[in-house]
Amino acid sequence: MTRCWRWSVSMCSNVCPHRSAVIAEETGNRTVFRCPYHAWTYDPQGRLVGAPHIDKARLDDISLKELRLETWQGLAFVNLDDSAEALAPNLTALEERLAPLHLAEHRVIMTDTLDVTCNWKS
Repeated sequence: MTRCWRWSVSMCSNVCPHRSAVIAEETGNRTVFRCPYHAWTYDPQGRLVGAPHIDKARLDDISLKELRLETWQGLAFVNLDDSAEALAPNLTALEERLAPLHLAEHRVIMTDTLDVTCNWKS
């Protein structure tokens, strides 16, 4: 997930289409994302902006897969189904109940990671 100009948010696949390497494993501030496999470089919108030994004319034809992202009350939701209905109309029942919480005004103050050895598919 990247925050672009004027605070717009976009979401792209975190896997390079060249050799399926994970591109970014951490949070932080970056102006480009570089694949560790062959150093293919992408801008925050997921467009390929540099690749060794690739004709510059082909760069426009390659990009990270853009994922469907919707924001609601300051929260971001990703949907892998491009044909799914919009999220917001399905959340109208929550609007009134959550209004006193002012979710859009909240900020992240702490993050934590818990690594667990498990099979998420079972």
